[in-house]
Amino acid sequence: MKVSPAFFQDEETRRLLEMAASAAALPMCLHSGDGLKISGWGGCEACTWVNSHGTGKKACRKCRSDAARLTLLEQVPVTFVCHMGFTCVIAAPFRQGGYTVVFGPFIPADAAQGVEFAVRQGLLSLDTSRPTAQPLPFSIKDVRVVPQGSVSAAADWLLYGLRSRVEAWVEKEAFETPSISELPEEPVAPNTGNDTRPDNDVGLRILGLSLLCGHPGEVRSCLADMLAESNATLPAMQSQMTRALSEMLDTVQRLGGDTTGAWKAYSRFVEKAPSLESPEMLLRAADRILRGLSRDCAPFFNTRHTYMPLVMASLHRDYASDKLLSRIAREAGVAPSSITRALEKMTGASFSEVLGRIRIHRACRLLRTTSMPTAGIGVLVGISDQSNFCKVFRRYRGCSPGIYREQLEKRGRG
Repeated sequence: MKVSPAFFQDEETRRLLEMAASAAALPMCLHSGDGLKISGWGGCEACTWVNSHGTGKKACRKCRSDAARLTLLEQVPVTFVCHMGFTCVIAAPFRQGGYTVVFGPFIPADAAQGVEFAVRQGLLSLDTSRPTAQPLPFSIKDVRVVPQGSVSAAADWLLYGLRSRVEAWVEKEAFETPSISELPEEPVAPNTGNDTRPDNDVGLRILGLSLLCGHPGEVRSCLADMLAESNATLPAMQSQMTRALSEMLDTVQRLGGDTTGAWKAYSRFVEKAPSLESPEMLLRAADRILRGLSRDCAPFFNTRHTYMPLVMASLHRDYASDKLLSRIAREAGVAPSSITRALEKMTGASFSEVLGRIRIHRACRLLRTTSMPTAGIGVLVGISDQSNFCKVFRRYRGCSPGIYREQLEKRGRG
């Protein structure tokens, strides 16, 4: 699909770009295929000075152009060192169009020594008559020292977000997402953990609502399942967690939650993630962000939506019960239709769909961690009819319970 420049001017796309720049806490620039700057966030004295000189601007563009060829070919973020000795990460969202996003400049935490010498050498390459002992014409104190892996993780997350959004891009209608209540009758491929999104946008909204209602443990549980189902290396898990947390914060923000403090904590997480040496450490760090977010948002949300915390608590606790909607409605003192309408407005799903997704989430964990027969697992999660259990499971996971378990066992043997 050929992407027009209008895609990058869309409000949702720009918000995604701004979030990436904020998460990386670095300057970020979006360039067109011919190298022209489309948008930028942040900056530093060094870049401002260099680009104000013809030779410097030309040298900067050549470094970026050389790196762009590689990232467009490989379709992965590429780290390069510019002519001034600073480090940048460049990424190409799409194969067509030649668009690139550059994070930086920055100084890698493990290569902070000797940066000033490299900068002086870069200045000398621009002006050979310049005395080497002369003071730098700009300060380099605003060039951040950060772990290189954290910048690559932010670039990975941005690529994922842009590629997900462009699938729903409609050229003459700017940017349009499909109805979140729509579900495919026959899912194309099984979902056993390769996708870091908990299920899809509806699944994210259900988890976001759980956070707002004071249940961060449910989201942590979902993230734990994501890592357990993943067959990825630790660096890939770090990238998965970075991306999943960002999507979670974005979802809570769209639901009306105050995410100001959480985004600051997330920025620190992005820097720290490459040094977290196990899935357990990743989960603990993510859990702190989730609990802080829930603590910040739950009191205000609960005063606006008085019965919704009861609804979500009952769904997560009593998901296997029969006639759950009627019971919750009685306890909350509202009509069942009021609960369904509120859930549809917040998540894009009916009460029965939210309940079905929660049941299948529990079933996946039992399939992965026990040797119980699938029929018994269906009964435990509240779906006693085996054929109906398989049908509901296939709808939300893209495969039968047996295939789901078989695929995870194969991964374990591999």
